[in-house]
Amino acid sequence: MREGQNNILRLAAAGHTIARMRLARPLLLTTLGLLAVACDKPEPPPADAPPPAAAKKPARPTTQQLLEGPRKTLPLGLLPFTVEVPDGWAVQNRGPEHGEGLTMLEGPIVGGDAHVILRVREIQSAERMKLLVDRFRRDEAALEKDGGKLTVRDLGEVRIVDRREMPRPTTTPTTGVSAEGFEKPVEWRIALFVPAGVNYEQYEMQFIDLSPAAYAANAKLLNDLIGSLKYQDSAHPPL
Repeated sequence: MREGQNNILRLAAAGHTIARMRLARPLLLTTLGLLAVACDKPEPPPADAPPPAAAKKPARPTTQQLLEGPRKTLPLGLLPFTVEVPDGWAVQNRGPEHGEGLTMLEGPIVGGDAHVILRVREIQSAERMKLLVDRFRRDEAALEKDGGKLTVRDLGEVRIVDRREMPRPTTTPTTGVSAEGFEKPVEWRIALFVPAGVNYEQYEMQFIDLSPAAYAANAKLLNDLIGSLKYQDSAHPPL
C-alpha cells in the first residue's frame, strides 16, 4: 500500500511538472518573439553632421596699412623684374576665359583692387627702340594738358617709359561737355627695354580697369610700386 501511495505521489509530481512546462512554453515563445522583433528593428539614422565651417576670407588691409605698412619683394614672373608691394599682392596666371592666357600682377588698393597685365613684347633693334621713345616724347605735352604724364628714365642699362593717359570728357552738340569720358579707365602702360646684344628685349606692364578716381586715390601707392622696379640681371642677364 505504501508503494502505491508513492506511485501516486510520483505521478502527481510529474503531472505538475508537465503543467508548469506547458504554461512556460507560451511565455518563452513570446519572449523570444519580442527579442526577435527588437533585433529586427532598424537602427535610427545618424544625426546630420554639422556643415563645415566656411573658410574666412582674409581681412582687407586698411588704407594706413596699404600706404605705410611693410613691403615685400615680388618677382614679376615673365618679366625679369621685381617690385616692392604691400601684403596681399601676387602674380597670378589667368586662363583662356580672360581672352588669352594672361600673367597679371594683382593686389588690394584703396577702394578696390588693381590689375596689371604683364606681357613680353617683340624684340626691338636699338634704332627702333629710339624711334618709339621719341614718338612717346612728342605726345608728352598733350598728355600733360589732359592730366596725364610721360616719364622716361634709365635703370642702369634698362630704359623705362612710363606713359599715363587720362580719359577725355566727351562733348555733344546739344548738351556740351559730358561726364561720360571720366568713367573710362586710365590708359597706363610701362614699357621696359632690356639690352640684349645689339637689340632690346621689350616687356610691358598695363593697368586695366583703373578709374580716374582710383588712380587719384592711390597715386602714392602705385607710384611707389612702379618706382620700386628692379631688374633681375642675375636671373636674366642681357645677351
